[in-house]
Amino acid sequence: MIRKYTYGTPYQTYAAVVDLEATGEPIPYFSVEQGEKGLSFSLPLQEDEAVYGLGENVRGINKRGYLYISNNVDDAPETEGKHSLYASHNFILVSGKQRTFGVFFDDPAWFSFDLGFTDPDMAVMTSRFGDLSVYIIEGSTANEIVKNFRKLIGPSYLPPKWAFGFIQSRFGGVSEASINETLAEYEKLGLPIDSFCVDIDGLDEYQNFTWHKENFLDPERFVKEKLEEGIHLIPIVDVAIRKDEKILEYVTGAADDVFCRNDRGEDFVGYVWPGTCVFPDYFQEKTRKWFGHAYQRYLNMGVHGFWNDMNEPAVFAEPEGFKRGAEKLNSICEEYSFLKFGELMDFQKILYDPEKAGDKFQHCIDGKRIPNERVHNLYGAMMTQGTNEGFLEYDPNMRFTLFTRSSYIGSHRYTGIWLGDNHSWWSHLLQNLKWIPSMNMCGYLYTGSDLGGFNGDTTDELMLRWLQLGIFIPLMRNHSAWGTRQQELWRFSYKEKMAKVVNIRYALIPYLYSEFMKCALRDESMYRPLAFDYPDDERARRVEDQLMMGGECMLAPVYEQNAKGRYVYLPEDMLMVRMRSVDDYEEVKLTKGDHYIEVDTDQLIFFIKRNTAIPVAKPAMRVKDIDPSTITMHGWLDQPYIYEFYDDDGLSKNVTLEKGIRHIKAVN
Repeated sequence: MIRKYTYGTPYQTYAAVVDLEATGEPIPYFSVEQGEKGLSFSLPLQEDEAVYGLGENVRGINKRGYLYISNNVDDAPETEGKHSLYASHNFILVSGKQRTFGVFFDDPAWFSFDLGFTDPDMAVMTSRFGDLSVYIIEGSTANEIVKNFRKLIGPSYLPPKWAFGFIQSRFGGVSEASINETLAEYEKLGLPIDSFCVDIDGLDEYQNFTWHKENFLDPERFVKEKLEEGIHLIPIVDVAIRKDEKILEYVTGAADDVFCRNDRGEDFVGYVWPGTCVFPDYFQEKTRKWFGHAYQRYLNMGVHGFWNDMNEPAVFAEPEGFKRGAEKLNSICEEYSFLKFGELMDFQKILYDPEKAGDKFQHCIDGKRIPNERVHNLYGAMMTQGTNEGFLEYDPNMRFTLFTRSSYIGSHRYTGIWLGDNHSWWSHLLQNLKWIPSMNMCGYLYTGSDLGGFNGDTTDELMLRWLQLGIFIPLMRNHSAWGTRQQELWRFSYKEKMAKVVNIRYALIPYLYSEFMKCALRDESMYRPLAFDYPDDERARRVEDQLMMGGECMLAPVYEQNAKGRYVYLPEDMLMVRMRSVDDYEEVKLTKGDHYIEVDTDQLIFFIKRNTAIPVAKPAMRVKDIDPSTITMHGWLDQPYIYEFYDDDGLSKNVTLEKGIRHIKAVN
């Protein structure tokens, strides 16, 4: 059951696809109060209650005990001390012995979740402006509540099947030559791959919808050549447009009046990668149409994958910010003190602080000028909607690969998400695991983190262990930053071991794709906390480093440096699968309870529930070449098991469970 409550004058976010009437009754569970910080919703927490959800956010699967703020921001690194990240996903699920319910606060402005931070026994959610809709979602189980919420917000984005292949990326030095070099090295290793990302250094002076003139001499030829080899290119598209009469998008955008304004009625100007930039006002239909159409410059040459970035929006500085920065530096030079120097610790906010932008950054919504702060968290989502509208214009029945950095609930219908600029830290490997179920709750099924870490220098061991988790996650991309260790897999001492792991991924793609599509079409989560599947198991409720995957599996990766094993809790009897390669593995029957599992550096483990089985195929160098006729079933069976195997052409949107499912009988 879902009930809707409204406060103030809510902005139409289009997060919900079901049009519910507000009840007009007092909201259950919460006490509501207007205070100095805004409109607050207070909820006494019972001792045993956990709080799940919030999509992309730091810390545990159980979010209780910290302060989270929905205020989309580019503020790497993603450390435990951060309160805001790139996205805002305002759904929480409260679960305890006495009650379990979900709540979605549909508010695109600044919104805080004090989940036992100020008072350990109290959750207080605060809306700065008090204009929002609140949905109470109930059901008999946590999984049912998530399913009901997902029906409210609409179906998840469906990527093409090739998007489940391995993606190689790097910020720094991308070119025809570097891509061909890596392809050749991967061929030598027998390491499968399906696509390469082209970061902003592969564009012409960092400008959207272009190619670097020296690194890509004939991009149309190169794209066609790679497609013939089964390789897709995925260029980046940033949010800002250089203010330059030589730039096509600036000229056409200015003519159509599609850019955000400042408080003087002029185009809002900020400094980002391309230089002096303007920012499209994606809240206007004409802007989205103009922006979506611009993708045809890539689409027409055969590019069918994209990643949208910097769309919180990220602004390095504004013109007035440079003046403020110079004045601050001069004042410190004139009267140096340690305290004065400390003021530079947050110098970025002197150059540009979105919290203080006020009327300087405006959108035109329904003919009215609205400050960005009122709808800030929707900006990236509206960009993504424009991208999707461009896809629909090009080919309404084709699936395109798209993942974004900034998002709001609702954009899950159009895009996947990669989880921002992480670091080559072991803690971020574990954070990768913890994020996935929270993202699934909010509708984002096609998601993943940069394997090996984007910032910093990864190691052979960290890269290998991260791959051992990454092969189970839908979006499998290896990406790293300029100035860090180059982390194409062929450059490592462990390259042969890494190649074996990626081959395991391709052997599992029939299962991963099948489970993904079934969950997407049934509004279910592919990855879940153990507590959701075993709500009466007190031990399972406390597990934070394992996940249930699909209908049959459990993940428990190794995430500590120099570890040669780990403790695993089995909530029921399971078959442990320990693999070095597709052909070198062992299967061990384990009973319910705690186990210490030995896992050498070149091994990975996962678990299959007793009396279930999963399909495993012979791997291929490209997803399109995986042959379903090579599938064998693996499991611990005391009786026959019928697996619902979903498959389709991997490209068309015209998909249904009825057309895609066939049944595979597994026997002991």
